[in-house]
Amino acid sequence: MACATLMFLLGKSINTATHECVTFVETLYFCSVTGLTIGYGDVVAATPVGRILVIVVGFLGVLMTGIFTSIAVQRAYEHAQTLAR
Repeated sequence: MACATLMFLLGKSINTATHECVTFVETLYFCSVTGLTIGYGDVVAATPVGRILVIVVGFLGVLMTGIFTSIAVQRAYEHAQTLAR
């Protein structure tokens, strides 16, 4: 939510079809799509600060995906070890 707020205030996200600034909800959508590393391209950052924020959000998305995956694998491994006993 904080990244979306910063992006809305500093990044000036725009809709690529209409070239108009987007609403806060659309900015939240943009940050979610970027964080999930989907990147549809329908909304983009228009300022250098916004582009830097997008890079940070993308890296955080990759990091969080790795963390969630490692937690899931660790729990599955522990569960398999429990069943093997």
